[in-house]
Amino acid sequence: MAFFSTTLYYASAAINAISVPGHVLFGINQVDPAVASIPSDEELALGKATATTAWDMVNTLLAASALLNIQWSRVGVRTLEEKAIIWTTVFAGTLTGWRYFKVRSYAGLGCLWVAPWLTAGAMIYQQVDSA
Repeated sequence: MAFFSTTLYYASAAINAISVPGHVLFGINQVDPAVASIPSDEELALGKATATTAWDMVNTLLAASALLNIQWSRVGVRTLEEKAIIWTTVFAGTLTGWRYFKVRSYAGLGCLWVAPWLTAGAMIYQQVDSA
């Protein structure tokens, strides 16, 4: 595996791993109070529960992304499913990141824009390098 692609995978893994504590704190300081302000009536109960559940699940997805990048730094991207994971993350992160960008919440762009594109770049470089 080429040094350059390995470095990109590790950089993406680091950004995702470092993002977890920040994501937890942001959730406690920003998301939880916002969700708490939603009325607890039956009509909004599912939406209210879903907001915090989805936010908390992202912590696991950030950790999983970090671990996948570490694996890819060692063995490379080998399957169509792995490529789909990477491009799905790039697409979703790009769209979601735009929402953060519009409200000037730039800290989240590391794991939404930078990390996925580093992974995609590593994968592309790896494919070109092995051709």
